[in-house]
Amino acid sequence: MEVEHHTNTSLLPRGVVSVLLSRQPQSLIRDKFYNHNLEPQCLRKHQPHRSSMIITSDKSNVANPVDSIISDSNLFNPEVNKLAVKSVHVNYLPPNVNVRNQTLTFFSSNSGINHTVNLVEGYYNTPTLIMTQLVASLNTQTGASGLTFSFPAISVTNPRSAVLNSAGGNYFFILTSSMMVKGQFLLGLPRDQVGSASKVIPNMTLQYTRWIGFRSSVLTQDSKNSNTQNSLGSSDQLFRFFHGSLDGVNKEVSVVLEGSLDWIAHNPTVNINDVDMRLYDEFGQLLYIPANVIAAESFGWSMVVVSETY
Repeated sequence: MEVEHHTNTSLLPRGVVSVLLSRQPQSLIRDKFYNHNLEPQCLRKHQPHRSSMIITSDKSNVANPVDSIISDSNLFNPEVNKLAVKSVHVNYLPPNVNVRNQTLTFFSSNSGINHTVNLVEGYYNTPTLIMTQLVASLNTQTGASGLTFSFPAISVTNPRSAVLNSAGGNYFFILTSSMMVKGQFLLGLPRDQVGSASKVIPNMTLQYTRWIGFRSSVLTQDSKNSNTQNSLGSSDQLFRFFHGSLDGVNKEVSVVLEGSLDWIAHNPTVNINDVDMRLYDEFGQLLYIPANVIAAESFGWSMVVVSETY
């Protein structure tokens, strides 16, 4: 700081010296960037290294591919910062009527009590097929319930709807049976608790589960957010996909994500050698696969996971 003394003190009180403080030069750092004689400054963006890894149930060291542990020291490159699912393939879809949803209980006004039946496990890919099985199962209790069930031909103009009739009395379904709890996307049976001899089934989607979810506590251990598209309220939800209705022929499905990926953060100091992978239905249970299918190794899945390293 420079100090200047004024010699003309005629306007100042006696004994007072005028002092002016001069402004300091601008910072050299500021001058550097404001000096038009220097070369322009620029930043170069560092492109992250991206790699892909295929994870398959074939590499699982446990017998059940629905609840897998995949061990491989070369699963991912070290220092991975984030990862995302690129594609998923499942080579087998479970029967839409199975042990999770096949039990149905109904009340008969003729007998005055409840009666329980089980639909036969299998693939029912048309409303007519599943209605035929429903009526056949209900009529196994005709002697005890006093009711005989039937359904008219399903309309071509409204192929997802049906009418279920009973002769001999009225009926309604008990809401606690598994068909009413976990078969809501299968038959969509009426939930009213009023007995009647005819009920409309408005919309059969023929699905045991609309979604198949992949969960992994290892691959999601550093995830700090929940994606509304992929999350089922589980902190270890990695990915889920909508598989649509069965078409009676193709019981496998592939999903390839296009455009931006749903990235999940990962701690680059943690190496990934063992990956847990569990497949769930939309009711929060492990995806149902028949035991004979698992024993015959007829069920499997694969997933392409993309990782980035900065």
